[in-house]
Amino acid sequence: MALPVPTPSTAVAGGKILASDWNSAVRDAVLYLLDLQGGSGRRNLLVNGNFDIWQSGTPVAAIGSGGAWTADQWWAKRDSNGTAVVTQKGFGDTPADSFYGARVAVTDGSAAGGVTEFLQPIETQNAVKAAGHSVALKVRMDCTAGFSPADQELGVEVITGTGSDQNINSGWTGLATSLATVQGLTQDAEVYTFSDIPIPADAREIAVRFFWTNVGVASDDGVTIYNVQLSIGAAALFENTPAQQVLAECERHYQTGTNFWGGYASTGVGCGHEYDLLTSMRTAPTLAGVNTQNVAFGTGVVSTVTATTMHAVRTATSTGAGAWAETFTLDARLI
Repeated sequence: MALPVPTPSTAVAGGKILASDWNSAVRDAVLYLLDLQGGSGRRNLLVNGNFDIWQSGTPVAAIGSGGAWTADQWWAKRDSNGTAVVTQKGFGDTPADSFYGARVAVTDGSAAGGVTEFLQPIETQNAVKAAGHSVALKVRMDCTAGFSPADQELGVEVITGTGSDQNINSGWTGLATSLATVQGLTQDAEVYTFSDIPIPADAREIAVRFFWTNVGVASDDGVTIYNVQLSIGAAALFENTPAQQVLAECERHYQTGTNFWGGYASTGVGCGHEYDLLTSMRTAPTLAGVNTQNVAFGTGVVSTVTATTMHAVRTATSTGAGAWAETFTLDARLI
């Protein structure tokens, strides 16, 4: 199978190649291909870095201090003084080579002084691959006309911990900051690169975090992020992973679906099914179900869920033609 070269270029007859061009393009492309073939894997340590998957829907509004999941694997929070909203930006309202983006904004009318944040924690199984290495963070983003911080600066952090798959809101063991900076934004989408970010050798958790404090009452106060890539070593072009593969990566942490059973019911007899999950999950997930149909059955479902299978049963309340159905979510995310 042909592998994508991350930095394609065309030579011009009679032209010269500068050492800087060689180092930033040709060498990086070769190393990328060797990495893929040799086993170090894809560049991006983040999942859904191009915001392709939104299983929780869009927009996600009224986000307060409790926080909320938005685009898959991306968590938003507003600590005080109002709320935030995250909305998907679709193709045609994004740069030409970005299909989606995430617009993170303070809800209009929110008071000054609250911190709005947008972050992704990386599970330990992936985070350990960067331990003891330097990483590069590459982001394409812009801001609204009403983005209020001085000099339109957005906070950017890469933080680490020494625990294993802990909830970042509850605190990480050995919390440390590998990158703490601000980046001035414009209303035009631009790419920003933060290089040589040291990850401690004992790091087992990593998160990328963006944040700002609004000045004055919020009005059109937000940023849009189109692509985020955290890679070991030097920064390369944004990785374009097929959407179906990204979905499978997201379903390791979160899945949605429908359970249905229909047939002849007998009072007191359980009816249901067992099946394999779409993707093996990070750990046994938390199940939440909503009844959508119950004929000859009650609304309660007895479900047993593991990281790989789901067994769902309802007990019939009468005899005859029957059916039951529910929508459900399976949640194994890190927050």
